[in-house]
Amino acid sequence: MAQNNARHIVHRFDEMKNGRWMWEGLWQDLKDYVRPSTDDFYRYTSKGKSQVDKIFDGTALWALGQLSAGLNSFLTSPTERWFTLGIEGRPSLSAEEMAYLELVGDSVYAEYQRPEVNFAPSIHETYMDVGAFGTAVIFQDYDADNRHVMFNSFPLVECFIGEDDNGVIDTLGRLKVMTALQIRKRFGDKTPSAVADAIRKDVPNREFQVLHMTFPREDRDVYKYDKLNKAFASVWALVDDAELISEGGFDAFPYHVPRWTKLSGETYGRSPAMDCLPDIRMVNAMAKTLIKGAQKIVDPPLQVPSDGFMSPLRTSPGSLLMHEQGSDLITPLQTNGRVDIGIEFIGYHRDRIIKSFFVDWLIRGKKKQRQTTTEIADDRDEMLRQMSPMLGRLQVELLGPMLQRTFDLLVKHNRLPLAPESLTDQSYEIQYISPAALAQFGGKAIQIQRFLQDVAQFAAVKPEVMDRIDVDAAVMELAKYRDVSRKVLRDDAQVAQIREGRAQQQQQQQQMAQGQQMASAIKDASVANKNFQ
Repeated sequence: MAQNNARHIVHRFDEMKNGRWMWEGLWQDLKDYVRPSTDDFYRYTSKGKSQVDKIFDGTALWALGQLSAGLNSFLTSPTERWFTLGIEGRPSLSAEEMAYLELVGDSVYAEYQRPEVNFAPSIHETYMDVGAFGTAVIFQDYDADNRHVMFNSFPLVECFIGEDDNGVIDTLGRLKVMTALQIRKRFGDKTPSAVADAIRKDVPNREFQVLHMTFPREDRDVYKYDKLNKAFASVWALVDDAELISEGGFDAFPYHVPRWTKLSGETYGRSPAMDCLPDIRMVNAMAKTLIKGAQKIVDPPLQVPSDGFMSPLRTSPGSLLMHEQGSDLITPLQTNGRVDIGIEFIGYHRDRIIKSFFVDWLIRGKKKQRQTTTEIADDRDEMLRQMSPMLGRLQVELLGPMLQRTFDLLVKHNRLPLAPESLTDQSYEIQYISPAALAQFGGKAIQIQRFLQDVAQFAAVKPEVMDRIDVDAAVMELAKYRDVSRKVLRDDAQVAQIREGRAQQQQQQQQMAQGQQMASAIKDASVANKNFQ
C-alpha cells in the first residue's frame, strides 16, 4: 500500500470518528454512573484515579452485573453446551451422522472452555458493555503458534464501526495508544521511523496513536490466497504521521459487534441503561441528599452562644451555629428531617432501574406456596420468552457469527474430525440449545403434549383416531424441543430393524400359540375319542 493510501485510511477513520462524537457525551454519563470500570470517553481520567466519585447509589451497577450474569447463564452457559449442529434441509440423520455432529459440537465447546482461549472473560465484558452502552466489540482469531482460537473484548472507547447497505457491520477502526516499545515488540522490523527515533533517543515510553482498520477489500484477486487478497483488509497505521505499519487480511470479518436494540438510521445500539438514565441520575442525587440528611440527624449541628464565634454559619453535620443572645446553652439543632420519606421516594426510582435491566425477570421472587420443578421451569421459560426480542438480536449479531467463525478456523487448521462421506459438501446449520433458546420452543413442546393428551381421550372411545397421528414424528419433535441428546435417539434404519425383529418375534409367538392350540385340540379330541370307545 502506498503512502497516499495510508493517508486515505486515516482520513476514512477520521470520518467515522466525526460521525460518533454525538454519542460520546451519552456514553460518558453511562460510564460515570453505570460502567465505571471501563475507559473514559474523554480520556480525562488519570491512571490510578478513582472511577466511582460520582456514584452515591450502586443500584445501576448491581443491576448491570445481574443482567450480564443472566445473559451469560441463559445464552452461553459455562457449564453446559448451548448449541448444536444440524444439516440444512435434513431433519432425519443416520446414527453415524448424528454422532459426528455431536462430536463436532463437543469439540467447539471444549475449545471455548480452554483458559488460554479467553472466552469466558471476553464474553462477560461483552455482556457488560452491551447492557451499559448498547454496543460491544469482541475480536476472534486463531493463535497458530499455540493452536487455539483466541478472544479479546475491546472497550467501546477504542472502536468505531461502519455498516454495509444491509445494516450489517463490516468495518471497524480501532484506535489504540501504544508506547514505542510496545510497537516495536509487535511489529519488529516494520516499526515506523518516528517510533524508532523515540527508542533511539531513549524515550521508549513515548505514546503513539496506532490505528487498526478492518474493512471489506474491493480490489482483490479472488483466485489468489495470499494475505493481500483476502476478503477483509487489515491495515495498521501510525495516525499522527499517516504512516503505514503493516497490511494483511482476514478471510472473514474478525469482529463481532452485538447491539441490544437499534433505531432506524443509527449505527450504534441503545441499551437498558439508556432507558433509565434519568432515574439513575435522580437516584444518585437523592442518595447524596439522603446521606447528608441522615448525617444531620445522627450528628446534628450545635447551636452555640453568639459571643466568641465567627460567621459564616455552617449547617453541615457536627457544625456550630450561633443562637439568639441571652442564652449560654449549647444545644443541638433539630432539623426534623424525614429520612423515611426519602427512602420511600428513592425506592420508586430504584425499582424502575431494576425493571429496565430486567432484573425482576432474571431474579424471580420466591412464592409462598410450594412449587414443583415443572412449575419453576415454566416460570423461567416465561421470563425468557418475554426477553426473546433482545436475546434474538444477540444470537444474530454475536453468537451465530462467532460460532461460524470458530468452526471455520478449526476446520482451516485441521482441528476437527473428518466428516463422514455422506456429509461432504453439506451445509451446516447452528441450532441453539441454551435455556433462552429452549424457552422459545417450550410452548411448542407443551402444545404437542396437550394435543396428544386430548387425542388419547378420543382414542379411548374410537381407537381409529390415532391413525391421524404420526407418533414417531411427534416423539422427534418433542426430543428437539426438550434438547434430548442425539446419543439416546435411534436413527430410522435402527428403528426399522428393531420393528422388523419385533414383528418376526410376534409372528413366531403367534405360530407357537397356534401350534399349542392345535396340539391341545388334537389332545382333547384324542381323549374324547377314547372316552367314546
